[in-house]
Order: sequence, then structure tokens, then C-alpha cells
Amino acid sequence: MATRKITSTNFQNHQHLETCPVTRSINLIGGRWKTTLLWGLMQGITQYSELRRAIPNITEKMLTQQLRDLQRDGLITKEVHSDAPHKTSYHLTELGRSAKPIMLALQDWGNGLQPVRSEAV
Repeated sequence: MATRKITSTNFQNHQHLETCPVTRSINLIGGRWKTTLLWGLMQGITQYSELRRAIPNITEKMLTQQLRDLQRDGLITKEVHSDAPHKTSYHLTELGRSAKPIMLALQDWGNGLQPVRSEAV
């Protein structure tokens, strides 16, 4: 694994950006499918198989990776059910639930952007 030099401009820029709370927040929920997964969990979709069906274009590898990232970052927890083989569910943590107002605000903002984007195309 390569390490970055502490004196590199890239490292210094990264350190500077991490002091910005907006950047930290975007980095936490950013990623190709993270907001879609969080939204699904907020809508009550909790099982791996349900998430897979709800997002037909996501590969299993990507779904697994994004769920692991969300779990690592403390936004979700994973529960493996012993009563049924291969049954896994995911649940929002308190941190994950705290993102709901932000997701709702993004939904409102996105709904307002949709017609503008259509006109620009």
C-alpha cells in the first residue's frame, strides 16, 4: 500500500478539506450508491435481497462494498439471522437516522432541479 508524503500538496489539500464540515458530510454519504442505499433503508427496505431488487443496476460486488463502507462509517449495522440461512438485514444507526432531514432536503432540492435539467438538455 502506498503512503502519501505529509508534505505533498495533495495531502495538504486533503487535510484542509477535511476541516470543512460540509466536505466531511459529503464524503461520508458520497459514493455511487450510498445515498440510494440510505434512502432505501429510510423507506424500510432492510434485507440484502430487497436492496438488491430495489436497485437493479447495482452489481452484487458494488452493493456489498457500499454496505460495508456505510457500516464501517457507522451509518448502518448488519444483522445476520441465524434462523434463516443467507438472511441478512441492515439497519440505520443513530448517525444514519440523523441524516434523514438532510436526505429529505436533498430530495426537495433535486425535485426542483429536475425540470431545470430537462430544459437544459
